[in-house]
Amino acid sequence: PEKNRKAEGKIIEILGNILIKKTNNIGNPVAGCNFDLYKDEGCTQKVASGTSGSNGELTFNNLKVGTYFVRETSVPEGYLIDNTIKRVNVANGQTVTVDFLYCLSF
Repeated sequence: PEKNRKAEGKIIEILGNILIKKTNNIGNPVAGCNFDLYKDEGCTQKVASGTSGSNGELTFNNLKVGTYFVRETSVPEGYLIDNTIKRVNVANGQTVTVDFLYCLSF
């Protein structure tokens, strides 16, 4: 069940964030990687999509508290896609970090 708080007669939703960090095999950030965020493990209920920036990071903000699933959908040429679907639990007022490690293709 979704939780809400009342403050001065207004309902305030409890929200959190997911920070995705993408690095290569030597720890450098990787830009241009695309990710989808889902509400279900089967990845059928998409919540949001985004692309990592020059710092290798992507943030999904103001998410309702609960469980989400992150899947990488594409990577720049020369990198291998990580097919792992990562489960993330978002808590009130917190930013949860999810690390994706990339290896160069041969």
